[in-house]
Amino acid sequence: MITAKLDIGEYDWQIATVRPYAGLFLMRIMETYMWKGMRNWDLTLDSNRVKLQKQLNVLCKKYVATILMSDCNVLKEQVKAHTENASE
Repeated sequence: MITAKLDIGEYDWQIATVRPYAGLFLMRIMETYMWKGMRNWDLTLDSNRVKLQKQLNVLCKKYVATILMSDCNVLKEQVKAHTENASE
């Protein structure tokens, strides 16, 4: 059995109103964690609710675009064609 010490951090941006964005937080955590430990880790998320909401909106668009344009997406060409048609 593998054992590990679980270090659960607390952050300024952990507020109940951001619960629907759990997936975004998970993506940001995976994107920013560099094995530096919890004390030296910065997600660069603001504790101000208005600024945090703007940051989450930008991250959402970034992650959605990355997922849609991924080579793993079997509908990638349809998505690409749709966006090209929409921009004309």
